[in-house]
Amino acid sequence: MNGYEFERRLRRLGRREGVPVRYQAHGKGSHGRLYYGNRFTTLKDRKKPVGKGLLKAMCVQLGVDADRLEERMAMRYVYPVTIEADEDGRHVASAGDVPEALTEGASIAEALHAMSDALGAALAGYDLAGRALPVPGEPEPGQYLVPVPALVAAKLSLRGAMRAEGLSNVALAARMGVSEGAVRRLVDPDHASRLDGVVKALAQTGHGLIIEDYKETA
Repeated sequence: MNGYEFERRLRRLGRREGVPVRYQAHGKGSHGRLYYGNRFTTLKDRKKPVGKGLLKAMCVQLGVDADRLEERMAMRYVYPVTIEADEDGRHVASAGDVPEALTEGASIAEALHAMSDALGAALAGYDLAGRALPVPGEPEPGQYLVPVPALVAAKLSLRGAMRAEGLSNVALAARMGVSEGAVRRLVDPDHASRLDGVVKALAQTGHGLIIEDYKETA
């Protein structure tokens, strides 16, 4: 895993244990401080992989069990969205959890439909940049719940599962009996793959998808 993935897992553990987690950058240097409660460790460039020895040492400093970080929690790809009318009567959609996701529509329904695609594009950008995916917050009164497109959610789940297991494209291709190029397309969040193919790949990592029915709130 890289530093962003380590931080993401630590934050999830902190939420379960009621322990605050924060990252503090150190000027323009390549390292920062990662806090777990009142304990901290230094964390190198978060885009770079973290070796097993370093991972173990950091966990000791933070006072956490490294095995607990391996518990990959389920991710729910549905985000609260705010709709506001602009001066031209257009409906502008934004998501506090994913500020890069912005769009608009002639109606609220059109803006919400467009926002699903905007969320998918933004979250794909997060993952491709090695950034942790924002955990969806609880909707506030007046907000709407908008799901990420199923295909993008499946690909992001697959990419996360592969990182958690340290599974390369080549290794997954061998498990599936397909070419590395085929897997490369399956894990590319910008490629229009077939959903069933991504689900089959995800199953090879021991994970799956849950489909939910939901009602928009406002």
